[in-house]
Amino acid sequence: MVAQATYRWDGQVECSFPYSKYLVEQIKIHIPASGREWVPERKVWIVDQPWATTAIGLMREVCGNVIVEDRRSTYQDPFPPTSKPQTDPDFATLFILESAPRCVADAAFKALAREYHPDRLPAGEREQGHELMVRINTAYERVLERVAS
Repeated sequence: MVAQATYRWDGQVECSFPYSKYLVEQIKIHIPASGREWVPERKVWIVDQPWATTAIGLMREVCGNVIVEDRRSTYQDPFPPTSKPQTDPDFATLFILESAPRCVADAAFKALAREYHPDRLPAGEREQGHELMVRINTAYERVLERVAS
């Protein structure tokens, strides 16, 4: 009897083997339901990565021979990630989107000012708070020039 375990591109492992009631029971005993899934159309068990060695060990114990195939490196994403769009640092400083209206910019500025104003910080952090408030004020002024009312 030969079994096969294939590491998939998404980190899960497909386990296929000739039907064995004992092996199926062992998989259900040793691998929690959240870590395994039976796919009846393909007649395979899909096991999450942390349980892969357990599943392969069980298959070796029952079937003897297990062919292990690794397809993780051969997978090519049909939708490769595009480069992240550059966000304006002034908008990022205020934690708002570039399409945000003025009222959102105002609210963000007020919330940040309340949190980081040097007068509200402990004595040891006031200098850092002052530098941060300068950055927040500068960003807010620049954002106001570019947002719609």
